[in-house]
Amino acid sequence: VTWLQWGESRLIPTIESPTIAWEQAVVVGHPVNPIGRSILAHHGAEYLEPSEATSLLHPGISLIAIDRSKTKITGPLCSILNKLLCELQLPPTQQNELTIPCLSRQLPAIQGFFPTARVLRSDAFFASAQTSLRTVQMPDHFGLDYHIKFALSYTIGSNLRTITPHTVGMSQELSNVIADAVADDTWICQEVAGVTGSQKDAKAARHLSCMLRQNLEPRAKALGQTLIVVSALRQVPAHQSECIAALVFDLKTPDSKLAWFKQFSSKLLHAVLIPALRSGIGLEAHGQNSLIRVDIATRAIVGFCFRDFGSCKIHMPTLNRRGHYLDTMKPGCWIPADREEEAWDQLQHTVFNEQLQSMIGQLKLDPTTAWTLVRDQLDDFFASNMEFEAASRMHAYFTRPMVSYKALLRLGFNLNATEDIFVEVPNALHFEVVNCTGLDAARKIQLE
Repeated sequence: VTWLQWGESRLIPTIESPTIAWEQAVVVGHPVNPIGRSILAHHGAEYLEPSEATSLLHPGISLIAIDRSKTKITGPLCSILNKLLCELQLPPTQQNELTIPCLSRQLPAIQGFFPTARVLRSDAFFASAQTSLRTVQMPDHFGLDYHIKFALSYTIGSNLRTITPHTVGMSQELSNVIADAVADDTWICQEVAGVTGSQKDAKAARHLSCMLRQNLEPRAKALGQTLIVVSALRQVPAHQSECIAALVFDLKTPDSKLAWFKQFSSKLLHAVLIPALRSGIGLEAHGQNSLIRVDIATRAIVGFCFRDFGSCKIHMPTLNRRGHYLDTMKPGCWIPADREEEAWDQLQHTVFNEQLQSMIGQLKLDPTTAWTLVRDQLDDFFASNMEFEAASRMHAYFTRPMVSYKALLRLGFNLNATEDIFVEVPNALHFEVVNCTGLDAARKIQLE
């Protein structure tokens, strides 16, 4: 209710709006989470009153000093943060202490698991949170071209929003591999550095974690482009009957909506299927992790940008055949898949079941017309990539009669929030080819 009330007064972003305005235009929360933006504190974190929920959009950032032996650092963390720390003019630290930022709300959890950590300055400044509420954009005057993803010991939706040590440890290598696997016109927000706890108990170590991720907005601006998080496009603002995509791109007729969706789906399928087919990488490409790149002058979608790779699924034999290995991956990591279908399932869930289906619904498109368009795009993609050994199998898999669909309502009532529940449903992309009387060519008819 708090989020809906907050959304009542939100202005609709424009193509010229900064990316953070789009990030904060999302009201309903995580696109594939059954409990939206419900928030519950854990591990000593301060209880958050429902009326205070929106304060997470502009969180206080504190600076702590912690013994380096209690941490594990990935990448050039210290050199990147040095400019920020110098500008803040913090109290002096001991020789073996590491100074790192954290969300101020995370201090009780950090001090509970890292009792020797010292607070150098509480609420040193305030940042702007992205859609996830735990990744923030720094104030412009710091000149830090990175976003910081922090551990937050709150359940938002159905998951505790801390960051596991293995996610931090392999983040730099993983994002480098993915950046090398995608098409040239697909952007990746690479994770360049991070820190986590050094304890053997990952459930304790994860409360300290943070990661630095590339901010690609300056790159987009230099090209006359903007970045828009897809989740925001599907929001229906208060007192409006159309979603933001229709309002901002001036889609007033069914034909204009379908033409825009054709552009959107074509760019999306191109972006996610190339790394899947060539390298076995199934991106977790739901609307919160996906941004469209839009030419500001023409308003055309020129490509996609992806972020947050800790829950992608990768068929390791295919990746290895491409010459890539994930040396920093720890035993028990969720990412590797022995069966190629596991990586494809990630795309089935996040791209087809979430992104495309949601956009079709929010744009009020005729489902049969829209899914026929997507099926034609799929057919064309695989027809032009048959040199890859898995092409025919992947095509058949995405167009099979029945598919697994995450049962969101059942998940909402499930006591084990980490246990996914799926049901089998008819596949909107499954068509049969029938000969139509009076026509020379066969026509694909969607099965009811």
